[in-house]
Amino acid sequence: MGRAKVTAIEESKNLTTLSLDELIGNLKVYEEIIKKDSETVKSKREQSRSIALKARKESSDDDSLTFDSEDEEYAMAVRDFKKFFKRRGRFVRQPYEERKSFQINKDDKNGKGERKCFKCGDPNHLVGDKIDKRSDKMPKATTTDISLTKSYIPKVSKIPGISPTIAQFYKPIENRNIHEGRVVDQAYYKSNNIERLFTNIRFNCLFQINEPIVPRFILDFYSQVTVQTDEYGYLVISFMIQHEFITLTLAQFGQILKIPYNGQAVFTNEWDLASLEYSRETEGPYCTDLPTPDDIRRLLELERVMVDRTIKSQTVSLNPNQILTKELSPDMKQWEELIRENVFGLGGHRDHLPACLAHMLYCVVAEEQYNLAYFFVKRIQCARYTPTANLPYGMFLTRLYRHVMETYPHLDNGIYDIVDRVMRPLALKQTRRPRSDRGKARHSVSSSSSHHQGTSSHQHDDDDDDDDDRS
Repeated sequence: MGRAKVTAIEESKNLTTLSLDELIGNLKVYEEIIKKDSETVKSKREQSRSIALKARKESSDDDSLTFDSEDEEYAMAVRDFKKFFKRRGRFVRQPYEERKSFQINKDDKNGKGERKCFKCGDPNHLVGDKIDKRSDKMPKATTTDISLTKSYIPKVSKIPGISPTIAQFYKPIENRNIHEGRVVDQAYYKSNNIERLFTNIRFNCLFQINEPIVPRFILDFYSQVTVQTDEYGYLVISFMIQHEFITLTLAQFGQILKIPYNGQAVFTNEWDLASLEYSRETEGPYCTDLPTPDDIRRLLELERVMVDRTIKSQTVSLNPNQILTKELSPDMKQWEELIRENVFGLGGHRDHLPACLAHMLYCVVAEEQYNLAYFFVKRIQCARYTPTANLPYGMFLTRLYRHVMETYPHLDNGIYDIVDRVMRPLALKQTRRPRSDRGKARHSVSSSSSHHQGTSSHQHDDDDDDDDDRS
């Protein structure tokens, strides 16, 4: 009705035909219509802006996805092209040092110039240049003889005729090192009460292991092994060997590998002893009462070193819940070395004790049973999903190989080669002799270790660097 009146006013040739009151009324109506039209236009503008923002957000969220259609690829190319020209002349990439200097100057202006490295307190580099989110985590490293295992690891992914789907399971595995474990010389485990104390908690399995290596089987195992928990809370290990799907309970796994599968159970990759408490199972069959950090330190009778150390001219306070290897007694260092090599398989960097290793030493001294099978399975699971980790338990997995071949004889089809170990045995350090007598000393060591398959020659090669590798 109002729009009709406005039209009547606009089309009227003679305004004198309208009365004054009628004209004023029509103008008021027209004023209200203009106001409403303005609000409508504003509302539509806001709505359009909201839709545009939503579309832009959806487009941003989709940036991480793979575009399938040519239209989407074209749109993405146009968007990147526009971003490119928005740089306004910054087409030449600045050298790293200039960019770093620019960032430091920018931080100074923003009041961030006083930042220091949280780890060593050095103000000469940014925090991000040397950040380690888990500074208490065990470092990755390998000893020199572990790298020799690559000489016999087959490239399964490159076998002619293998499907791409299967090959992708092997590629992340076959480029790693296998930690075989170390055969332990008899003189070694006969010293420092190792045989008696380790046998008391069934850790004698660690110095009785003496097996060759089956590289292809190890790759088959690690390429698809999974660890799950059943409805009662028990761990279940599943893996695929060729086309056979195999499932084992933790008890079965422990029996096959001949390792203890009862006792205290916990797994953590950290150094801090406090991590044992928050890493343990709080319910279910593996829930156990663990010793406190004070209990572990007291029972191990540590020779505590200075709490503060100087690193790069900075005073660093050591965490009292971390144990340095040099704080152990000489006898206990030998226990630590045996457990580290045949349970952890980490390689070098031995200045700190992993929290779980300290806990195992506690169990040896306290004669507390320890669930090695639980730790093995958790360690296997961790190693599988850590791209740079060694593949541990080479010799122990040979026992699993024998079990699988006996249970599933059709899998023994000639694809599994058995090779000699390349990692040197664990033996007592020999007293340094004059150069003229070293050949005799080495000959005697070789004779005493000759009953260990494929190990004596490697012992010769590594006598000169024992102190470096076992520091």
